[in-house]
Amino acid sequence: MADATDLKSVGLSAREGSSPSPGTTLKPHLFGVFFCLRGEEMRGAKKPSELERAVQAGIHGTPQLRPDEKRRYLGFFRERVIQAVTFRQLQTAEGFQVIKEALSDSRGVELVIHKKARTRAMPLIAQARKQGLDFTIVSNPNLRGEVAVILVARDAVDVPVLYSEQES
Repeated sequence: MADATDLKSVGLSAREGSSPSPGTTLKPHLFGVFFCLRGEEMRGAKKPSELERAVQAGIHGTPQLRPDEKRRYLGFFRERVIQAVTFRQLQTAEGFQVIKEALSDSRGVELVIHKKARTRAMPLIAQARKQGLDFTIVSNPNLRGEVAVILVARDAVDVPVLYSEQES
């Protein structure tokens, strides 16, 4: 271990107020002592380097945009959703009819169904297949909210209020 005088001999200095008492050694990894290289102080957090970002991406995965929104709409962004119904709405004739009519929208490319709603949505799957639409049953445990079935477009669509967002 090096003491404060040894640090000065190699161009390093202990931060003010953190010098050890006489006769003790510095243990930066144990005591959290910060050293300043060539007298420059660390100010604020620096931007992570490209290598640090790559390591973080490897550990935690690629950062996602608006993950809460994607969890709510069965893995899709709200801007791509043409129509959505909740579990409760899917049990009603009106809610079922709303999503069934939405299947005829020419912008629709995929019907997405929560795994808990697949039995009730079987007639919707059959109609989607007749119209040449793909369907997906999602079972991600990270999904949030009450949305049971959505119809999504390839690109963003301007739907101001979805049926699932209305109070019923």
